[in-house]
Amino acid sequence: MSPRCVLGGTRRPMYAPSAERASVSAPPAPPAHERTDVELLRLGEPGREKPAVRHAGTVHDLAPLTGDVDGAFLAADGIARTREALAQEGA
Repeated sequence: MSPRCVLGGTRRPMYAPSAERASVSAPPAPPAHERTDVELLRLGEPGREKPAVRHAGTVHDLAPLTGDVDGAFLAADGIARTREALAQEGA
């Protein structure tokens, strides 16, 4: 029996049949210079880490934005602020 999910009182398959899955593909990734993904980092010895971000293969210091990449930073729109700082820097 295939897995099922109950939504709104109607039974529907959780997973598309294999023929439907095979026809769906992800769009191609943009060139590296157009990518907007960032990787948040802590660099240094434990207890003395410095916040940083890797973007387009380059590591940037996040100390001007935050003292740590933690829950408070993320909750305070840290990722958006990081992207904005990278855009201003021309990265």
